[in-house]
Amino acid sequence: MAATGGAPQLGAPTALFRPKIVFGGAPPIGFLAQYDVAPDGRFLINVVSGGEEPRTQLVLGPWVHGAVNANDRSQQARSGERVFGEAAVIDYDALILRFMDRYVRGMANGVEAEAPVRLFVMGENVWRNEAA
Repeated sequence: MAATGGAPQLGAPTALFRPKIVFGGAPPIGFLAQYDVAPDGRFLINVVSGGEEPRTQLVLGPWVHGAVNANDRSQQARSGERVFGEAAVIDYDALILRFMDRYVRGMANGVEAEAPVRLFVMGENVWRNEAA
């Protein structure tokens, strides 16, 4: 990992941000914000598309950092003055529980048959499921 001034270069995943397999073999599920100020999330996109762990899922929404799990649903529906409406809102807890029910508890709920990438298309204000 190359560093400049002690900080990792953009796009160079560090051990801190590299997804880890946890919970008895459960794959990672990642939530990225299109208006995120946090370190580069391309590592998760690479994991999903590169086949390191084919069960990995990625949700890419129009939020700012941390808004996806905010108790205030209106925080998910906007980024600054840009308003995406209720179409942008997801049920974060339900997604995590369903994913973990499948991969931690072994419940057959169809998660493994879903597209690995779910993204929000700004302008159209719709969610789209994509293959990696």
